[in-house]
Amino acid sequence: MKSPSQAQVNSLPRSIFGLLLAALLVMSVSVYAGKVPQSSAQSTCVGSWDNLHWVEGGGVQGGSYTNVGESAVAEFDWKVPNTAKAGDKITFTLPPQLQVATGADRSFTLRDASNREVGTAEWSSKDLIVTLSDFAGTHFDVQGKVKVSLQWDRSQINTETGYDSSVDGLLQFSGCGQGALAGVYPKDGPGGNTHETAKAGQYRGKQTVAGTDIYLTDWTVWINGNTKGTETAEGGFRVTDRAPDGHKFACDSTMTSPSEAVNVGTWSNGFFYLGNIINANNYADGGRYVGFTGIQNTFTGHNFTVTCSEQEIVFEFPYGLSPQTGPIVRFTTYTETKPEAFSTQTNTANVNGKDYTGYAAIPGSGGFGTGKLGGFTVRKAVIGTGPNIPSEFTFEYKCEQADGSKTVAEEFKVSGNGTDYRHFTSLEKGMSCEVKEKNDQLGSPKPQLSWIIDGQPASSATFTIRDPKENSVDLIATNTYPEDPKVETGSFIIEKQLVGEQTIVDGLKDKEFNFTYSCNDEDLQKVKASANKPFISGKEYPVGTTCTIKELEEGTDVEQQIWSHTLTPGDGVITIGKGQTAKVVATNIYTPVPKGTFTVKKVLEGDAKVAADPQYQSKEFSGEYKCGSSEWTPFKVSAEKPFVSPEFLENTECEVKELDTNAAISGYEWTSSVENGKFIIGKDKKQSIDVKFTNTYKPKLGGFTLTKAVEGPAAALAKDLEYTFDYVCGEKTGELSTKAGALVESPKDIPVGTHCKITEASFDVPRGTTWTGSITKNGEFTIEEGKLVAVTATNTFDYADGGFAISKTVGGDAKDLAKLTELPFEFKYSCKAPTGETAIDGSVSVMNGQTKHIEKIPVGSECEVTESEIHHDGADWSVDFSGEGISVNGGTAKFTVPSEDDPVLLVKAHNTFTQQKGSFKIDKIVNAEDGLTVPKEFGFDWTCGNLSGEATVPVANGRGSVAVSEEIAIGTECVVSEKDASIPGASLATTWENQRFVIGEKNQVVSVTATNTYKAHTGGFVIRKQLVGAASDKAKEKVFTFDYVCTKRDKETARGMLNIKGEGSSDPVSGIADGSECMITERDGHIDGANWNHTISNDGKISIIGGNPTVTVSAVNGYEKPPFSPLVPLIPLLPLIPLLPFVITPIIPPTSSVPPQVAPQAPAPQQPNKAQVNKQRTPLAKTGASVIGLAFASTLLIAAGVFVIRRGKKKN
Repeated sequence: MKSPSQAQVNSLPRSIFGLLLAALLVMSVSVYAGKVPQSSAQSTCVGSWDNLHWVEGGGVQGGSYTNVGESAVAEFDWKVPNTAKAGDKITFTLPPQLQVATGADRSFTLRDASNREVGTAEWSSKDLIVTLSDFAGTHFDVQGKVKVSLQWDRSQINTETGYDSSVDGLLQFSGCGQGALAGVYPKDGPGGNTHETAKAGQYRGKQTVAGTDIYLTDWTVWINGNTKGTETAEGGFRVTDRAPDGHKFACDSTMTSPSEAVNVGTWSNGFFYLGNIINANNYADGGRYVGFTGIQNTFTGHNFTVTCSEQEIVFEFPYGLSPQTGPIVRFTTYTETKPEAFSTQTNTANVNGKDYTGYAAIPGSGGFGTGKLGGFTVRKAVIGTGPNIPSEFTFEYKCEQADGSKTVAEEFKVSGNGTDYRHFTSLEKGMSCEVKEKNDQLGSPKPQLSWIIDGQPASSATFTIRDPKENSVDLIATNTYPEDPKVETGSFIIEKQLVGEQTIVDGLKDKEFNFTYSCNDEDLQKVKASANKPFISGKEYPVGTTCTIKELEEGTDVEQQIWSHTLTPGDGVITIGKGQTAKVVATNIYTPVPKGTFTVKKVLEGDAKVAADPQYQSKEFSGEYKCGSSEWTPFKVSAEKPFVSPEFLENTECEVKELDTNAAISGYEWTSSVENGKFIIGKDKKQSIDVKFTNTYKPKLGGFTLTKAVEGPAAALAKDLEYTFDYVCGEKTGELSTKAGALVESPKDIPVGTHCKITEASFDVPRGTTWTGSITKNGEFTIEEGKLVAVTATNTFDYADGGFAISKTVGGDAKDLAKLTELPFEFKYSCKAPTGETAIDGSVSVMNGQTKHIEKIPVGSECEVTESEIHHDGADWSVDFSGEGISVNGGTAKFTVPSEDDPVLLVKAHNTFTQQKGSFKIDKIVNAEDGLTVPKEFGFDWTCGNLSGEATVPVANGRGSVAVSEEIAIGTECVVSEKDASIPGASLATTWENQRFVIGEKNQVVSVTATNTYKAHTGGFVIRKQLVGAASDKAKEKVFTFDYVCTKRDKETARGMLNIKGEGSSDPVSGIADGSECMITERDGHIDGANWNHTISNDGKISIIGGNPTVTVSAVNGYEKPPFSPLVPLIPLLPLIPLLPFVITPIIPPTSSVPPQVAPQAPAPQQPNKAQVNKQRTPLAKTGASVIGLAFASTLLIAAGVFVIRRGKKKN
């Protein structure tokens, strides 16, 4: 092969580069080809489209799509030939720079004026495909219109240069037609830091959350950094926004995913800080988020607080703003009702007290179709949006024959939703018709009206009716409104006029009268206006706003005048008009009183009960009146509700009188009088005459008698007592005294019907007796008319027994106190009667918390009470007696049984159960070998039942003790454990006495002993002898001798000698102090007839570390036969073999084979407890070689031999 020339060498990189460039070109073409927009459907053109144009407004200004922040609406006409049938298609294709607006419908239905389906339209990528329905087969001249919302497709625009149709060419639309429209997409430029306060919205479209479809709109409020409020010293202010009707704020990020539910941020120094605001002190910080769900960190700082609810969202900036920044807040509203396509949503935010309104255009895709079928139809289409565009439109039509023989006219209404229509069919062929729209929508913006008749534009709606068998004449009236028209506003005035006598009018000109007004759905407002100062609304309202004004009656009264009023307009409803101030005229008319009335008042006098009792205050009394020539007219009147007569003309004579039909009240005598019973209406200029009916009631009177009876075994002891009784009869009270068998009368001035109650007062009951008393009907009765009510009070006396009570309580700290409180406690008592009779002895069992009564003990008896002692293991028992009237002597309570009338004598017995306790101490014993350093104090943990603690025992000279101060209940099981007391380099063994114990008796001190024994760690070694080489069998009976010396810190710890016969292991050496360093040497191991070489692990040096019990030391002896050649000694060369520069593959000889001639090599000492690396190890040094290695070694040896021979010859 020839070498490449220099030119070839130089061209090689270029050739490679060319190949790579070609490959990249192919790849890039492939990639680009994949990105070229492909029509999703082949253009099938049964018909065509034309008349493509922008709809002015929104993103379209002056016939060009220039406002990139909004969508643009494009409209075109379409038509198909009469041969078209169902399923035929028309395609409308967008230019690459445009796409369907976000949120616009991807499919829709084309309907005619009668709401019949003409076809369907569906977007496929950038193709809108119109598919005809069965309508095409039954109608002629099928055609229609389509309008769609579009937006810029940034992925197909170079944003660094932008797009300008005047430079780059018009936007080309294709498919089943050709059209071009103007548009400008400005190039991206540098952003600023500040901006003016403004608001705008962006419709996002439908999102499904938890199975429910919601429709989202994002709202952005730009805030001027110079905004400064008065809420705080730093210029704090707030931004408040209320959700539009039918909408709610999205406070949950689940609804707005993948976006957050709210964003707050600011522009500063060319950078946007999301989640931060720079306050008036130029400090950047985050804020708090209240009422939100799905925001990861709801508290990031203090510069703002945003609070969200479904109806309101509030942003608070307590520390103001830096004027060099441009803050922005973004939030989202949603509605569950799909917004109407091509409409506009409006929302107003209040920033520092000033309203800013934003608009969000609702994109759409829609259209209609038409075909001829007979008669005529009218449908309404609306282009444009605005707050005052009506939802319904009024039309009138007139059709007449040319000879005037018949005329038909009618007024009708059609909704502007694009689907409503009216169809008129009962019309004769040949009639000339005209349809007009009535512009009767006050306050609405003036539209531009255009007509389409049978799919063709027309200046007016005039046409001739066809034969009924032919297609109908289809009319479409289109109102085009300016997009987002400026809302015209106006105000209103309330003017006050006064009518009446001049003096009255003059006196009221400065008087302010009260009004209320409400505009649209606003809350009711209360204002004032006077004749000299009308009310002018400070707020401007949109033209067309309806306001309702009402005058309040409060404050309109004028003495001797009758007030009436009128409003102009009569219902007080006005509509805000364009270019004028709406006015309401409120006229107050004051006329002298031409008529009068009279008022009958009822007054009840006499008995206080009647005068104040509500039942009599509401009781109706009868009367009648006669005025002028009228007949007597009955009426009802009560004390709480006067009677007011109808109006009568002035100077009418009237007479009023009371009837005694229902004036009587049971138990009372009564009289009546009439004050001003006859009078003249209007006398003395009084508007109303007062008439007073007065009824005076005096109660009928009566009384009662009281008789005292004394009965019973002990009646003789009470016969001379005086008994006193208290009585209450209504408002009358008193006291009566009498003796046994006597009768006493009460006063006789008690009103009949009064309820009475008699009770017997206390008296000195003879000692040792008891009594019961009774009064007729329990002492309750009613005073009767014409007689005295007889009452008898009977007392029955008997000889009395006394008694006492014992109450029991239990306390103390006994461990089983809960169980002890459930025991019955036995008491014994012994009482001696005052008469000296035999003592009354007994016993009673009382539970804890219980009181037992001992009865039938004669009054005056002397008693003693004792309690039986309770014996309980582990607890001491005691009893304490107490109580009023009780003396205590040791364990005995003494007292005298009181009279039954005295309070019950209570013996209080309290038992105290005191837990018997003991304790324990911890003794510590430490035994350690010399040289070990042990702790000076030891820690212990102990647990006794539910008690636990720690103890520290100091130790000196191997002994220590500490007493645990806690008192522990008898019977408690305890356990003591020692904390870690180990020390490095030594083993620890702990023995216990009483580690677990039970406190067995009172005041016992249990001794717990813990003995720690420390022993220093020791280790040892063993020597393992191995024999290798061709002559190793001659050494199998030889005894090999080893010497060892171990030192630690320069101090000898062990010395000795070991013998091993042949191969095998020595006796183990043990008990060497931990940390010792040992040196092991082997004595001469020569044998006759063999060359000897040996090695030992680590040159015989080992360390006793970590308490390992045994270290294995390997000693390898190699024996070889003497060489055959006297010229080349083989054994001395063997150690050179591993130095040869070849890769020698180790061969591990089988145990039954004889190893080759090698130098012995001992492995490192084996520490039994150390982790060994998992590597393949050989018990001997590497003794094998590859065939090449052996050949090379042989060659080397031969060469060495030859060299020696030749050198010898030269010498010879």
